[in-house]
Amino acid sequence: MRALAAICLSTVLTGLINPAWAAEPASSPIVRLTQDHVSDWRIICPPPASPAINWAASELQRYLRQMSGCRLPIASRTRGKPALAIGIRPELSPDYRAALPPCAKGYDGYAVAVVPGTRKTPACIVIAGDNSRGVIYGVYDLLKRLGCRWSDPTQEAAPSETVPQRATLSLPAGSWAVASPDAYRICKRSEWFSGMRTASALQQFDRAMKARYNGIGWQADTRTPIETQYQQLADSGLLAELARRDLLVEANSSPGTATNLPASPSEGH
Repeated sequence: MRALAAICLSTVLTGLINPAWAAEPASSPIVRLTQDHVSDWRIICPPPASPAINWAASELQRYLRQMSGCRLPIASRTRGKPALAIGIRPELSPDYRAALPPCAKGYDGYAVAVVPGTRKTPACIVIAGDNSRGVIYGVYDLLKRLGCRWSDPTQEAAPSETVPQRATLSLPAGSWAVASPDAYRICKRSEWFSGMRTASALQQFDRAMKARYNGIGWQADTRTPIETQYQQLADSGLLAELARRDLLVEANSSPGTATNLPASPSEGH
């Protein structure tokens, strides 16, 4: 079990750090999101924003506030203010798209551009996903570059996170793009076997998302109809939380079988 989890994690880390970007030169301008616990930045989610993109915006807002004490407002557009624009690439404005590097080849990709301000235009940071899952990955990538750290979701120990406390948050100007060569990256953890505990299961797939898995492996109880167990997942709220993160569920009711299930028990039945 642990060996399989280690293999899965190795695939994720080597596959998703498959960047189409070059390191920024040491002389790159610095873009400051906060300074001395003050910020005039906005988080911009152009419509139509899916539930997963709204989740990404709320995660970005939450962690930036924990780090700096600044609660950046979330809006659908900005008026002359520095902006953290997030969304699916085609849904972003032409100006934001122009700042981005080309898409990386692969699955669930994203691109990030950190653009300094000029006399005519305010600074901006653009996080563009190839899909909504990519947007979430891009947000966690940015937060990691600002100093956040999350524990390995395959570890047996309780999950943990490190969120630095800083008066000033800044990044060098530059851009990068990342994608995975693997279409399915399934995290298999003990809490997602029969007899799961809801709180622990939630923690585990939350960490899996931060490690850029895109699915959870679920070993159902072979003695109970899978539809009944799936309804229990819905009643516990776990399916709703999976849907917020656009995570898949791979169900294994018996050895050698696997099915990707919808986010609601009413779908596909």
